[in-house]
Amino acid sequence: MTESTVTTMYRIKNLDNGLYSSGGTYPSWMPKGKIWRQKNHLTCHLGLCPGKYRGNIVVEAIEVIEIVVLQEPLTTFVNEANARKEKRTAAEKIKRERQRIEWLERNVQNAKRELELAEKKKNQAINKLNK
Repeated sequence: MTESTVTTMYRIKNLDNGLYSSGGTYPSWMPKGKIWRQKNHLTCHLGLCPGKYRGNIVVEAIEVIEIVVLQEPLTTFVNEANARKEKRTAAEKIKRERQRIEWLERNVQNAKRELELAEKKKNQAINKLNK
């Protein structure tokens, strides 16, 4: 089921130059200009600036349409977030375990080298004694 809401906003346009009012006490003309979210705010602005708007000036009503196309229970989003977190945690655990295995393999290689050196020294000592 889709729901939609329409919000109307307003701005003042100078049709001679295509620019919009900046609002405020001393309005100027600019490419984007000020947007009033409520009609009474625009009316108050016009009351503060009598005679400041002359020429080919119009008030544009801008309709902003918000369409809600999908509503899901909050638990769906929470469950999806938890699943992503669990996946990330599992990946981090696997990474740490791989790093630990690499560290152990390096230590085993170092121990083998030390053992080979010790064997070599032992054999050298035995050869020396036999001579």
